[in-house]
Amino acid sequence: MEILETYQVDGWLDFVVSLFSAVPGGFLLACLIGLVSFGVFGALRLVRRLINRS
Repeated sequence: MEILETYQVDGWLDFVVSLFSAVPGGFLLACLIGLVSFGVFGALRLVRRLINRS
């Protein structure tokens, strides 16, 4: 993957690692679970609308 190495911003990986080390893991896990549940319930709401429309 030479193209990624060619256009890589210096210090970007260090910034991402420091960002994730600053935020506790439990908070990130809660955000992930919240986003997944939001998507699942949105998909279920869409299916329910499509079923009721018929």
